[in-house]
Amino acid sequence: MLGITTHSVARHMWEMQKVAPQLFPILTKRQADIYHMFVNVGMEQKVIAGILGISKSCVGVLIHCIKNKGMFMPYRRRHVLYMPRAHDHQVRQKF
Repeated sequence: MLGITTHSVARHMWEMQKVAPQLFPILTKRQADIYHMFVNVGMEQKVIAGILGISKSCVGVLIHCIKNKGMFMPYRRRHVLYMPRAHDHQVRQKF
């Protein structure tokens, strides 16, 4: 498209990441999902594990990887009530 190969872009990105790793907190899709649920929504690791169908320890390892990539992880998260969509039929009134 622009006359630049994918290999060339990947090589330059790799070189830039070695020079300034703090500029590249690139997360996998799973890590991004966990980061959103943990930080933005305020879910606990146990709840995240149940939603994603993985173990709580796996969620802990992924959170550790996210921290190692330099993502901001606040000490105190806001806690919210969460109800899976599967329970929607039990709700009598939605706000």
